[in-house]
Amino acid sequence: ACVERAPTLLVIAAAIFVCFYGLDRPSFWRGDETLFTLATQGMLMNGDWWTPTWNGKPFFMKPPLKLWLNGVVVTLFGESNGMYRAVDAACSVAVLVGLYRVGGRLLGSRAAGFFAFLTLLGAEGWV
Repeated sequence: ACVERAPTLLVIAAAIFVCFYGLDRPSFWRGDETLFTLATQGMLMNGDWWTPTWNGKPFFMKPPLKLWLNGVVVTLFGESNGMYRAVDAACSVAVLVGLYRVGGRLLGSRAAGFFAFLTLLGAEGWV
């Protein structure tokens, strides 16, 4: 049983390492990343979790689930660049592992799932 799970555990470990490595780097470099961070900060500062705000105005550019999840993580673990990015990293890990598992089942080969995993992991802009 342990030998059968080893490839999956390797994929999970690789995904976690790649997605969480450098998560606390100093600056936000994507426009959306900055907007979501500021909207989460606004939500936390004014205490209104139902109406996210950015720059004092309602922020409904995207559904608020990401902001709520960011708010929970920042509330639990403290405010840092890494905590604002943790939800994205965790979702990336879930998608990568899901791709490996589903790809392997649909194509009938773990190797196919693994190559699908590697392809997405290596795609520019994914991580």
